[in-house]
Amino acid sequence: MPNYQTIDDFVADDSFQRWVLSENKEAKFFWESYLQQYPEQKGTIFQAVELVRSLQFNEVRPSTFQEKKVWGQIQEELSERKPVVSFRPYHRRPLAVAASIALVIGFAVWLGWQNWGTDLYVQSTAYGKVRELYLPDSSRVTLNGNSTIRFAKDWTTKKKREIWLEGEAFFEVKPVKDSQKNKDIKFAVYTSQLTVEVLGTTFNVSDRVEQAYVVLTEGRIALNIEDEHPITMQPGELFEIRGTSRIHKKDLPDISQWSSWKEEELEFNNLPLRDIADKLRYTYGYQLKFPSDTIANEKFTARIYRQDMEMLFSLIARSFDLNYTTQGKNIEFASRQ
Repeated sequence: MPNYQTIDDFVADDSFQRWVLSENKEAKFFWESYLQQYPEQKGTIFQAVELVRSLQFNEVRPSTFQEKKVWGQIQEELSERKPVVSFRPYHRRPLAVAASIALVIGFAVWLGWQNWGTDLYVQSTAYGKVRELYLPDSSRVTLNGNSTIRFAKDWTTKKKREIWLEGEAFFEVKPVKDSQKNKDIKFAVYTSQLTVEVLGTTFNVSDRVEQAYVVLTEGRIALNIEDEHPITMQPGELFEIRGTSRIHKKDLPDISQWSSWKEEELEFNNLPLRDIADKLRYTYGYQLKFPSDTIANEKFTARIYRQDMEMLFSLIARSFDLNYTTQGKNIEFASRQ
């Protein structure tokens, strides 16, 4: 197993890229095992992961003049380096590919990646995109479409691990102890409507304009809402804020529907069409219009892959004897004559 030392080492590795981009289960197993074997490198790995992510989503390209300039700088720097003998990991591409990746890294540095030189990392997703990333403590976050998280670069001096969320995300929080005080370091997720405080657990948080909710999968969390008493949640519970109403559901029969989006699936279990329309609007940018409030309040059950939106619209139409028309992402349902 390789023992890399720099960000460039990780970014230039083909299997590392496949792991970051969630394209290969074998690579995922390999690099998660690597992270366990070399925990002291999690800071370097974290920065390499974020750099690969940024390169995947940035579409800006420099001009030909800038390419030649950066390439010349890279060539000059490489010519001054002494040869280094290192272990090559499995699935390594030829040197030409590594050189091209180094060139792209140079471009990213030249472009001024949004996170370097600031106190906070800011990570966002477009409509319909799901993105997985690791936090500085090795906790894992899966970010749903049309969502943003912010967090400090350096957590080593923090008394609390803090995340600011707009949208929806699934958290797998790793327990971390303060070695000096021998106590767990708290993990907090802040949204516009509530704060979630945990130690080590897995949960889903959604904070949209008209609704916010938290679903707890494992562990225990405390919810803090301004001017209200704290609420403690157990696994299998849901807490929802909708306007001025508060709903605390316990012993949910099936909590998978609340985080099925992580597996690129949409699961609705006896959910009103109005709520389904809200999810599709905020996460994927679709605008659904129903012929009446009566239809909008009808409950619907289905499970599909998120790529099959046309199938979802067809199922809704057939289930409630409707026709529908599409214009871009505007979907209008109408009663059959």
